[in-house]
Amino acid sequence: MCLIINHIYKNSQLNKKQQSFVYADWALGQFMNWYKDQPDYEKTIYIIVGDHGYFHGSENKDLSLDLSIYNVPCLIIAPGIQHKVINRISSQIDVIPTLLPLLGGEFIHNSFGKNLFEYSNSIDYALITPSGVNHLAGLISEKHFLVYNFEGINKLYSISGIPNSINLSLDENNPIIKLSMEQFSASFIKLGLFNLNNYKCGIPKIQ
Repeated sequence: MCLIINHIYKNSQLNKKQQSFVYADWALGQFMNWYKDQPDYEKTIYIIVGDHGYFHGSENKDLSLDLSIYNVPCLIIAPGIQHKVINRISSQIDVIPTLLPLLGGEFIHNSFGKNLFEYSNSIDYALITPSGVNHLAGLISEKHFLVYNFEGINKLYSISGIPNSINLSLDENNPIIKLSMEQFSASFIKLGLFNLNNYKCGIPKIQ
């Protein structure tokens, strides 16, 4: 048996990590093209979401809260959904509350997050934590970005240019917004830790 394997990329300028992205994109396309011919294609909901981006240069990935690497897509393909681009501030915790209504019927869930297809008067937030560091977290809203430092001083930045070109500038003139985002960050983190440590989420504790 003779197996012929051809490279799917032809750009010699790509490094190995970039080549893996090209392969992942190709493999996903191959899967979707194949699945279109399956009998349950029209009855299936597909959610494709990125994890995070990566650094292009010599930045210290353990210390950075560079928002550009957290600007990742989430693609939802499902029966009856019209093409739409939603640029709300969101994160992966919003996937479950967005998915469940698409399934139909009644349901109860205790997950964090929001349904991205529903309009809300509340402020959209997304909490991020950089890889490899435990004393920093970031809270993003449409207009502000809070760097929450467990060991130092929290800093508030104004955001502009989302989602195409993100620009930050230090904001020291909105103490009320800063306090509100600090309280939200602390509450969110403490609630998450409580749920995790008391087996309120994940695998139930075995007696």
